Parts: sequence; structure tokens; C-alpha cells
Amino acid sequence: MGATILCIGDVMLDVVTKIAVLPGQINYGSDTPATISTHGGGAAANVASWLTRTDAQSTIVGHVGDDAAGSALVSEFDALGVRHHNLMIDQGHSGVVVVLVDPTG
Repeated sequence: MGATILCIGDVMLDVVTKIAVLPGQINYGSDTPATISTHGGGAAANVASWLTRTDAQSTIVGHVGDDAAGSALVSEFDALGVRHHNLMIDQGHSGVVVVLVDPTG
């Protein structure tokens, strides 16, 4: 195994919403067809996750909340092999970013 790299910083949950129409065609106040997926995000968390695809070992230091998003992020770190023993779990909400993607990407 290669180097051990410590990643310090933000840990977020990305909620990616892919809409089937262009922004000018969104039905505000009504329904707009979409697909939604969630992924780990945040600069430090992304780097720590990407490093697992190399021969490096990554460790993340940051904060998540004691909510469903925080649990999902910890589970994703476990699945990827990111060490998170120094990840702080705070009372409250994890950081969440919502990304709206139209058909043009």
C-alpha cells in the first residue's frame, strides 16, 4: 500500500436532481418530472474517496450531523475504505447541497 493521506475539511451530502425539462419549462408551483440520487460530497470527502481508487490510504477529518445524511456518509466511507475514526458526529444536521441538472447537463 502507498502513502497515507489525511484529508481535512468539509463532508457534505450531494442531492443530485436531474430534471427532464429545460429551466424555462419548470412548472413552478406544480410537478416537474425528475430523478434524484444522493452521493457523498464536499472537497475533503471527495478527495478521500477518490484516493481509495489508488494505492493510497485515506483518512477523513471533518464533521457530520447525527442525522440520516450523516449516517449515509459514514456508510459510504465504510464501503469505500476511507478511514473516518476522527470524523466528528455533532448533534444536528449534516451539510447538504442540492444540485439541479437540466437535460443539457
